Amino acid sequence: MLNRFFDKFIFTNNLKFIHNNFYMANEPFIISPLAVFASLIASKDEEFCRKLYYDIKENIKVQIKKSSQIEFRNKEELLSFWIEYLSYSGWGLLQVINVNHKEKQAIVALIDNPFTAIIKTPTENADHIIRGMLAAIFSNVFDDDIDCVETKCSLNNEKECHFILKKQDTFDYSKPETRKQINPKI
Repeated sequence: MLNRFFDKFIFTNNLKFIHNNFYMANEPFIISPLAVFASLIASKDEEFCRKLYYDIKENIKVQIKKSSQIEFRNKEELLSFWIEYLSYSGWGLLQVINVNHKEKQAIVALIDNPFTAIIKTPTENADHIIRGMLAAIFSNVFDDDIDCVETKCSLNNEKECHFILKKQDTFDYSKPETRKQINPKI
């Protein structure tokens, strides 16, 4: 038994290792040491971090739409699947604190961020990898272009990380974390 999320795919023969690659419901994935991602998260280059965030967001947004063999009855199932997938894949426990479908906004907490075990110095940049993945997920859930800003970070001695997700034009650009993490559309 791996964990209750992946066990479902093992028992239904939807988790496979073929030609030296892992697949879950025909979606490729990898198992990797944290250090590979930690070096990206710890980068001090703000422009690189924003570009990485947008690249992750756009690639995962397209991947969710085009190639998933899993059929979801509604957007709540899609959201639940992806939050569980990331949580049970070792990214820490993601909890959706609030979702407002009408306003296309959400708040997500990340508890037990695994990167706190290896990144020992506080970072000014947010976790752009998780932000990109969350923005892609919520863009699919809300059927709109959603961005994500991290407002609390456990790498900066906070108890947990907090992420605000909403349409870009609704963010407050007078806040430094907003200006640092996303590019306003002009």
